Amino acid sequence: MRLLSQRKFTPSMDFAWHSSALKPATSVRALDRGDTENIMEAVSYRVHRIGDTDLALMRELNGVFAEAFEDAASYSSPPEDDYLRAVLRREETVVLVAQIDGRVVGGIVAYELPKLEARRSELYLYDLAVATPHRRKGIARALLAELCALATARGISAVFVQAVPSDGPAVALYESLATREVVLHFELTESN
Repeated sequence: MRLLSQRKFTPSMDFAWHSSALKPATSVRALDRGDTENIMEAVSYRVHRIGDTDLALMRELNGVFAEAFEDAASYSSPPEDDYLRAVLRREETVVLVAQIDGRVVGGIVAYELPKLEARRSELYLYDLAVATPHRRKGIARALLAELCALATARGISAVFVQAVPSDGPAVALYESLATREVVLHFELTESN
């Protein structure tokens, strides 16, 4: 879902939904349909927010992101502990992890954006990933449900995310939950 690229613009899609559209899931038992609707595999996982004392979980989540986004280079120089603590301590930084047997198998990083046209905020979902062996088991939906519950509790009325059209699984997930708007994403750099 990372949208930064070397090109000046990338077609992308914005998805937005009301933060109460999904129900929270802090401890979930999900069913995976696999290749056939007749065979079900039960999976238990826990979704929760992490904070400034959870550096090992954040580093584990960054490993999930590196694998899921096929972008090991971006994650090859991890920040120092003090930096991670400072960012995770911010109330407007939201990091959720999904764990199975204590291991991080997925997560979300989102940022609260205060608005100036009215006294309100929106939540921008920056990264969402689930480790390959744990996909299609409801973990991404559970993470999104927890994010929306958190947004509702904080009085945030909208959650939005961007996805590139070529990321079929992400687009399908967001289309099943949200309203879509096609936009152009521009990356501004000093060289432009």
